[in-house]
Amino acid sequence: MSAMVAMAFSSSRRVPAQLARSLFVALLLAHATPAAAHRMLHAASARHAVHATATTPRCLGPRCAAALNPATVAAAAASVAAGEAGVRTALIVGGGAAGLSCALEFAERGWSVSVLSRDASEGATLAAGGMLAPQAERLEEGPLLDLCLRSRAHFGPWLRRLEALSGVDVGLCSRGGFIAPAFERDAVVKWTPPRSAGPAVWLGPDAVRDLEPSLSAEAVGGWWYEREASVDPRALHHALREACGKLGVRIVDGVSAASLSLSDSSGHGSPAATVLTSDGVELGATAVVLACGAWARELLPLASFPIKGQARSTLVIIMLNCL
Repeated sequence: MSAMVAMAFSSSRRVPAQLARSLFVALLLAHATPAAAHRMLHAASARHAVHATATTPRCLGPRCAAALNPATVAAAAASVAAGEAGVRTALIVGGGAAGLSCALEFAERGWSVSVLSRDASEGATLAAGGMLAPQAERLEEGPLLDLCLRSRAHFGPWLRRLEALSGVDVGLCSRGGFIAPAFERDAVVKWTPPRSAGPAVWLGPDAVRDLEPSLSAEAVGGWWYEREASVDPRALHHALREACGKLGVRIVDGVSAASLSLSDSSGHGSPAATVLTSDGVELGATAVVLACGAWARELLPLASFPIKGQARSTLVIIMLNCL
């Protein structure tokens, strides 16, 4: 899951600092240590214009704002990762790759997990290109690029674990690298990849077509990244559903979250939030994850909207009642 979430975070350039911090809880549930994750987030926030909102949105409230400060997030994530928080029920809003990855990680730690999946055909997962290619994203040298490279390194082992659990081949393609074609006066032809990101070879027009004969005649060359990879997102989605099912995750299809109310109760094990579903049912959980992409704007004041084709970014928000 850390690979999935980190790659998702890498494509988002400007989100509120509180939400960016909560995103890191998802990463912490898997591989990153709290201290390391917080250091990377802090540095990436400063470098990539992740900004704090002037005022806390009303629907978040002071309790949620306090819960999302760096120290509290790190402490909560550490206790969850160690299985010591006493929070045992999780509600995931969103049945795409990000949401199901979170559900899988919770379930493997013994949580009782439910997932609300409104319509997979409307989400980003089934429309995605499946790129595992941080170098091809032309990220500047710094903590965000470092996080994405770490994510890419984790993805292979994570997929092998997922395939073993689900029995589904997710179509990982990690041989042959990735070509980013360049055209006259575009951003790729002007780009110089950071050396710290790994091998990158510039290929002229003849060399690039030797590797990819179907490339447009207008291409003037391209960067070849030998460590980049891709995955079939549809097979990945199927594998995640199969794996979650085997671990007892309850996936409710055709149902979305209509509203979200944060709890005023305190103490470990108390509901973090209550979600009113589209069919009128109230669901409370001690951990609530919003992994519904652009549709998070229906629950929180976010300037997000869906676009045709591959989604630009995925936003994962976790609320834990950890105060």
